Parts: sequence; C-alpha cells; structure tokens
Amino acid sequence: MPIVPAGKIQYQWAKKMIANMKKEREHVPINSRHQHVAKCPGISLVARQGWVQKSYQDIYIKTDGREGFEWSTPLDQTQLTVDHEWKFPYVTYHPTTQSEPYGILKPETLPTVIKLSSPWVVDVPKGYYLLCMPIPYQDDNRFTATTGILDEGTNFLNVQLFWHCLNSEEVIPAGTPLSQYFLIKKETVEVKIGPYTANTLKTLRKSRLGSDSRFARFKKSNIKSRYV
Repeated sequence: MPIVPAGKIQYQWAKKMIANMKKEREHVPINSRHQHVAKCPGISLVARQGWVQKSYQDIYIKTDGREGFEWSTPLDQTQLTVDHEWKFPYVTYHPTTQSEPYGILKPETLPTVIKLSSPWVVDVPKGYYLLCMPIPYQDDNRFTATTGILDEGTNFLNVQLFWHCLNSEEVIPAGTPLSQYFLIKKETVEVKIGPYTANTLKTLRKSRLGSDSRFARFKKSNIKSRYV
C-alpha cells in the first residue's frame, strides 16, 4: 500500500456525487444553468493534489466508553525485517494528558489520541515544509487525522488519529486513506488588505459573464428527445 498521488484515490462519495449530478442534469431546461456541488473547483482540486498515505494492513480498534482502547494487527511491525533500528508497534497512543485538558478535542472523540507509527519516511526538500492533514473529504468518518507541519529534513510519516467511535469494535481495512500531504514552499508573499479596486470588479464581472452566457450542456440525444 504505497503512498500515492491523491488523484489516484477513488472515493465512494465522489462517485455518488457525480452520478447524482448526471441524474439531475437530465431534468434541467436547456436554457438554464445547472449548479451542483460536483462542479465546485475547490473540492475537486484539494481531492486531487498532494499525496495520500493509506493503512498498509488491517487495524482492529476496540473501545468501551472509557479513555483507553485495545488494538491488534495481523502483522507485528516490531518483528518485521528492516535495515534500521527504529522498530515500533504499528499502533501506539498519546495519553489524555497531552490532549484532553487543553480543549482541542471535539465532542464524541476518544480523549486518547491513537498514533500509527508509520514505516514510511519522508525527505522534505530544502526550502519547503510538508503539510500533514486529514483527508479533506473521506469515506470513513470513524477517525480524523491530526494537522501539522514537518520542516525540511528526514522524518517518519507517523499519523495521529482522533478516534470518534467510543464504544464499539472497528476494523480499518488495509488500503484505507489515512492522511494527505502537501508541499509548501518557504517564501514570503506580500499581502495587501484593503478595499477592492476597479480592476477587481472588472475581473469578477468578466468571470460571471463567461459562466452566465452558456446554456446547460446536454448530449445531442437528450436535446432530440426533448424537442423532436
């Protein structure tokens, strides 16, 4: 289960969203605009950029309503043959004293943060940060990866999880997307905050005219069935 470009991940929610858009489009008048969340450039861009780490084996997590949890995996990571001395269990944790007292946890979240000691290592190039963040839109809502930034150099890509199932037995299947990564260039960008300019309005109006001047797009067969 290698780390892959985010654009290669096939999410079930995306398939359902596109299918719904196509279904709705069949009933939109040809002389009107069809607006749908599947057309949102922000969602599609963030889902395709960067890289995604997936679980490389099944993970069993059991909770009983208290702060702790039980876990098991098919493979004991500490017994795997590797060429270095850093061998840790795949699943460990950060105790509640490192998270719960500070008010950073959302309701219905295990106060103990589950840590996946990933076998993956990253070399962040000079002049860059690596942004580590949860999958922005994911199929699995039982957990949320934490957000952080790694500085340039060599680092393990460990994943910290906020766990949202407080009294259950769950299995994270091998291949489940866990966390997404983006390179951020270390640079200072000049930012000006103030009233909009005439050029800003001109650009916005041009963009709006471009979208408003087009009919809804249909296949020829759809147009024929409506008007012939």
